[in-house]
Amino acid sequence: MVWLNLRNNLESYVQRRTRSYLFLFALFATGVFLGVLALRYLPGGDWGELTGQLDTSLSSLRAAGGHLNQQAVLGVALVTQLRKVFLFWLLGATIVGAPLVAGLVLAEGFSNGFTVGLLVAHYGLKGAFLAGLTLVPKDILLVPALLWAAESSLAFSFLLLRAGLGWRRVNLGQEFLGYSLQLALAAFLFVLAGLVEAFIVPVFLRHFWLFLAEGFLPCVCLCLTPAVASLGGGA
Repeated sequence: MVWLNLRNNLESYVQRRTRSYLFLFALFATGVFLGVLALRYLPGGDWGELTGQLDTSLSSLRAAGGHLNQQAVLGVALVTQLRKVFLFWLLGATIVGAPLVAGLVLAEGFSNGFTVGLLVAHYGLKGAFLAGLTLVPKDILLVPALLWAAESSLAFSFLLLRAGLGWRRVNLGQEFLGYSLQLALAAFLFVLAGLVEAFIVPVFLRHFWLFLAEGFLPCVCLCLTPAVASLGGGA
């Protein structure tokens, strides 16, 4: 019985919020596209400064054998992610916060698109590989958490608007509690994304730092050597 009620509530939630999530996902994807497109209009001086910083960071990573200061990464990641959640919660608790929520989603997409585009444009295949190692693991959690927090924030903001105009009678205390609970659950996903960034991504970097240090071909040859040797032995 409990499972049936939970499934019915989930189906009802999905039906009511599908359009909102599609809108937010399209907004995020638009931000990604704009971030990649912005690279074409980046001044030469800014391009040189950014690529110089990338080269310095990658050189430091090579020198450290792919090792990162996990505690420092965790601290920065948690502060950054929890700040986002608090901002979504604060904007959702105000009637005028909806446009800013949409702007935050667009900005997050822009940041991701710009970062991936810069890595690929500067390093080619190696940059795509590096983006996959550093961004994809945390984004698997971060993007759903972002969309959930943004949708909850927009929904509560519009609820306040309808209640303020007298279009709907609601128990604002109960609705605010439910809204805060949703943002708290989204915050849990943001924290998990921070933990992945601090403890999973460095593991990937340590195992694949040879690729970053030497390039794609030596890494592929290193991976294929045992297979080739076993085939030769079998012959």
